Amino acid sequence: MAKPQPVVINEGLKEYLVEEIIDSRRRGRGHQYLVRWTGYGPEHNRWMSGTALDDCAALDRWLELNGNRPASR
Repeated sequence: MAKPQPVVINEGLKEYLVEEIIDSRRRGRGHQYLVRWTGYGPEHNRWMSGTALDDCAALDRWLELNGNRPASR
């Protein structure tokens, strides 16, 4: 199965679709979120800074349900 291609936005920047945020952690003065990408397996999950996830519905859902607390382990 072919992996979904990124959406090309202004100035040729590539944007991938976030399926969900699955965890969070504190880093420095901010937070990072573990992102699961739409159409990709768990081996592609990646930690992203909150600032890199601007205008992200999946992050909005995570914050509404969990705040900045890490997922229960």
